[in-house]
Amino acid sequence: MPEWSKPERLTIGRVLAPHGIEGAFRMEVLTDFPERIGLLRRVYLGDEPAPRRVRRAQLHPPHALLLLAGFTSEQSVEPYRGALVRIDHSQAAPLAPGEYYYWQIIGATVVDEAGAPLGVVLEILQTGANDVYVLRTPAGGELLLPAIKDVILNVDTERGVITARLLPGLGE
Repeated sequence: MPEWSKPERLTIGRVLAPHGIEGAFRMEVLTDFPERIGLLRRVYLGDEPAPRRVRRAQLHPPHALLLLAGFTSEQSVEPYRGALVRIDHSQAAPLAPGEYYYWQIIGATVVDEAGAPLGVVLEILQTGANDVYVLRTPAGGELLLPAIKDVILNVDTERGVITARLLPGLGE
């Protein structure tokens, strides 16, 4: 069962291939906020502990083009092909009240209004109308909770706890 924890960094893309001869690369966009790519100042490649300064970043649908400090040729990009591109939380897009990043939900413990455990969020299904949280119950079963205000009463992102109300028919 996953345990809720704040990831050290947020993934925004994946290095696809060199672009041109000066060390730029095409990046697969893996963020819901591609419009912010042009605002990037520092990114992490793969598991590198230190960030790299972004010299140029622009959205070039369906990808993005990035040029980072230290990359000067196609050959300097090649070892990073397939590497994840990550950012610090400080560069993440701010969310409106009541909106959450998936990492804030997946792994969270869900309790009912009395505090009794309902389960742990394993995944989030996107249905079009609303998201649905897939829970692993304490008994090992599965419970589907629609992410609507009548069901999801509170999300405590600091503790990783969601308070929910089971509507008739949901817990059966």
